[in-house]
Amino acid sequence: MKHSEINKNAGLIVLVKQAGLEKTFERFPEDVSVAFDTVIKLRTTGQLLCDPLTEFWPPMRAKE
Repeated sequence: MKHSEINKNAGLIVLVKQAGLEKTFERFPEDVSVAFDTVIKLRTTGQLLCDPLTEFWPPMRAKE
């Protein structure tokens, strides 16, 4: 595992704990990771301008 991947995973774990999503992350780690990545990308590009206390999650899609 690369150093940047370790940092990303450590950051994700901190965010998961802050959001109280430990059980969800245990069951669906890939989905939670994609959701966090999407929110981070939208916030850094300025496309997501909202109250930080407002919960924003992209729609989840079931895998076929």
